[in-house]
Amino acid sequence: MATIPLTALECSLEAERLLGQAIRRSGPDSDRAIAMANVYARLARVAIIRETVDRTTEKRGAGS
Repeated sequence: MATIPLTALECSLEAERLLGQAIRRSGPDSDRAIAMANVYARLARVAIIRETVDRTTEKRGAGS
């Protein structure tokens, strides 16, 4: 089973890599690469939110 990157940057880079594969391929392989790129793009959005919340929480904790 593949390891899923957890940071926004890693997810974004993986999505970009998969879109590059989709451009070079055709048919079902291209469709699969596009679908996986969409998954990683969504993971990147979630990671951005999580990282933002973590930073905000840390700032609030430091200010107390």
